Amino acid sequence: MNKIEERKVLPVLGIETSGEVCGAAVYFDEKKFAEISLNIKNIHSEKILEIISKVLELCNTNLNEISTIAVSAGPGSFTGLRIGMSVAKGLAFGANKPIIPVPTFDAMAFQIVSAFPVKGSFAICNKVNNEEVYIGKYGNGEQGYKIIDDIRVIERINLIKNLDGIDLMFGNINLENGTEKIKVEIAHPNPVWICRWANHYNKINKFGKDLLTFDYDFLEPNYLKNFIVR
Repeated sequence: MNKIEERKVLPVLGIETSGEVCGAAVYFDEKKFAEISLNIKNIHSEKILEIISKVLELCNTNLNEISTIAVSAGPGSFTGLRIGMSVAKGLAFGANKPIIPVPTFDAMAFQIVSAFPVKGSFAICNKVNNEEVYIGKYGNGEQGYKIIDDIRVIERINLIKNLDGIDLMFGNINLENGTEKIKVEIAHPNPVWICRWANHYNKINKFGKDLLTFDYDFLEPNYLKNFIVR
């Protein structure tokens, strides 16, 4: 048995900074967990370490007692993802903990099928910029959700035709008036669902344990496209 297989996931510290929300959670099990989130723009670099410290204190624990660090890995905000990943790496290196890079849209899909009575397929659509949209298509599956179409970047003007056959959409994209789609304003997973995705296991998919790693020197967020930093 190798080092990774010997590691347990719980308790796990989860970090979510992929969008406007800046948050963290500590998850022991379904009955014992806590999370703190702030929905304020451009505070990630100032507040994420403070939030992590407070949620650890709330759970009467510390980083040494955490088994793994799960971080929202994208796609999402370039700056937010970079901050979250950098903080996760710094904490993991200092405490000798492994990291689980959690696919942001997959964690959100996992949260959606667990919290909503979704019977058919649904799309997650988040803004990249004024002209482009991230889109991923999901449905219910044996592992909690199933991927119908891989996440990709499309032009915003092509969004409606890419939603053919899908009536339910989640995300931060405003649909045109008269569009016969139901939109739910959920654009990011809650921090505790970053933890739940990291810990989820069944016979089909180990989820987090498949991605658990100590080799995070070159671990990067999934930006899904090249951003120009100005």
